[in-house]
Amino acid sequence: MSSLGQKANRYILIFGVMTLVPLVFLAYSLSLVWGNSCGASPPSSDSIGAERIAIIGAGAGGSSCAYYLQKFTSFGYNITVFERSNYVGGRSTTVRAKNSSTLVELGASIFIGDNEIMMNAVETFGLDHHDFSTSDEFLIWNGEEALYTYQDSSIPYYSQTKLLLRYGLSYFSAKTLVSGIVDKFLTYYYSDYFPFPSLTKLSLTTGFSELTGETSETFFTSNNIGSLYLHEIIEAVTRVNYAQNVNQIHALGASVCMAAGSAYSVTGGNWQVFDSFIKVSEANLLLQHGVASIKKNAQSNFEVTAVDSSGYEFTEEYDQVVIAAPYYQTNINLPTGYSSEVENRQYVELHVTLLTTFGTLSKSYFNADYVPTTVITSSEGAQKNTPFFSISKVGNISETTESIYKIFSPAELSDKFITTLFEKGSTISWVHRKTWKPYPYLKPTTQFTDFQLDQDGLWYLNGMEEFISTMETSALAGANVAALISKGKNTTFLTVP
Repeated sequence: MSSLGQKANRYILIFGVMTLVPLVFLAYSLSLVWGNSCGASPPSSDSIGAERIAIIGAGAGGSSCAYYLQKFTSFGYNITVFERSNYVGGRSTTVRAKNSSTLVELGASIFIGDNEIMMNAVETFGLDHHDFSTSDEFLIWNGEEALYTYQDSSIPYYSQTKLLLRYGLSYFSAKTLVSGIVDKFLTYYYSDYFPFPSLTKLSLTTGFSELTGETSETFFTSNNIGSLYLHEIIEAVTRVNYAQNVNQIHALGASVCMAAGSAYSVTGGNWQVFDSFIKVSEANLLLQHGVASIKKNAQSNFEVTAVDSSGYEFTEEYDQVVIAAPYYQTNINLPTGYSSEVENRQYVELHVTLLTTFGTLSKSYFNADYVPTTVITSSEGAQKNTPFFSISKVGNISETTESIYKIFSPAELSDKFITTLFEKGSTISWVHRKTWKPYPYLKPTTQFTDFQLDQDGLWYLNGMEEFISTMETSALAGANVAALISKGKNTTFLTVP
């Protein structure tokens, strides 16, 4: 089985590269997690006189920030995490398929071996994780016809030969190109320049602004990647991961999609990584608490006004505040001047549909003699927009063996339409819908929101999403801000993971 077949399957599951029903909460020994050579317990974050930090958002970025603040300073901070939802994890949450025991990710489904923070977390916290894999077969569809089908064959090298005849050496050229980009990213952003105060300046220094400053179409074409491979394979990947075509998304965004390795998922939900970050940090977690405003007072501290689920409003004072959510989705009132510093990026509206059925995908609908359990899409040669970005079988219900499918689409899909995707007579026994704003439109740019909005301690994590939007890079942004805050107060090296 070719590595392209394996990788294509992983490509289509990376959003599916960012959901929440609490299962089992593990107790962690802090002395085991970070070590304590003196045998004493780490100081409590309730310590009198400890600097008070508010973190707004309990997703990947906010939870990582809480964890690394305490890690870098041996629990030197008194941290409060505000989360307006009733769960930890942000865009990483799970649901039970058809009220069964089988959990399905609604959002961020996988992470890969190169995701150092995520991999280190599951190992450090002892979280059970598994290879994320389904069938290696896939079909690329443009809304009218099947452009290419990768399927297993009993004939040796048949699939590989078919692939080479259609795309030539572009697969190997793209793989080499993307591998170099990933290596440089890990070296610069995790090691050589960590922590970095300005994403804009670092991108200019490292040359990554050349990747974010042009479209994927321009970049890959200029690097001699064939048009057919670009507009079928690469575009299918960018559509399923970021709901954007290659003439829209910047080159770094597409490269992230193509940087597939071994794919993993935490058993029971990836949200457990972020739950563990917060638990180990000993932060005061306030679920169902939305932040209404942040004001700077005469003492250069920050007054955070929040509202709980009952409507009760209260104000607390903090030395520093970290906004760990897309600002323009928070409805937080900031003082004049601060909000203008945050880039107002438009976020994609993505509709996720989960369903269960014993049926199989329709040959007549997809105009194909054979339809595997994964269909990804391209705009190549299409006269109209496809009604969805991808449909893929992601598992089976344990009790009934019914297939579980996940669909990503730009608009809500009706029950009637969903039925047409499957062979006649198929029954759709369960449907679950969720609308996300999971990532921004990654339009070419060389300007990113700075992490520090005020020198006295107002920070913003989500400028990283304008650069790359994944669980891993959100966690990196959290660790980066934690290191910037902790510099000079740190009791250990400011390094990740």
